[in-house]
Formats: sequence, C-alpha cells, structure tokens
Amino acid sequence: DPFLVNGTLRMFLHPSHVKSEAEEKAGTNYAVFKAMSYKTQCAAGTNFLIKVRNGDDHAHLCVWEKLPCYGGDFQLSNIQQFKTQADPIEYF
Repeated sequence: DPFLVNGTLRMFLHPSHVKSEAEEKAGTNYAVFKAMSYKTQCAAGTNFLIKVRNGDDHAHLCVWEKLPCYGGDFQLSNIQQFKTQADPIEYF
C-alpha cells in the first residue's frame, strides 16, 4: 500500500501532525495512535478517512489534504470516537 507504511500514513512525516488535533477535538490524550486502514475521497483535494487505533479503542479521522494551489497541507476535518476494529470506514 503506497500510503500506509508500518501503521503510519506516508503523507505524515510523523503521526503527531494530526494526533494533537485529534486529542484536542476528542478532549483526551492518546497513548497509542496508530493508523490501521484508510479510504480516500476526492473533494477539492483529498479526504483521507483513517481508522486509528488508540489503545483498546478505535477512532475514525477525516483528514483533508488541500490542493497544492491552496497550500497542500493537511487539516483534521472531523473525528468519530468509540469505534471498533470491525466498524467500516465511511465518509462522515
């Protein structure tokens, strides 16, 4: 998989790029924060819908990669908490 390498999405130099945003939105601290799987969706850039393991639980993140003409950076758009490993990743 070109995007997922050893549980870290290639687009992020380090998972902490969205970890701190996710912790802030969720109101918690994650001791474990490992990308397990993802889907992509094109939308004026790319939405990465990412299943993240955070300890015994999972969360789904929607991370938007802006188009290069708008800076090309990444922004955490949304988070769904209290997911399981079996929950499918769907746009939210």
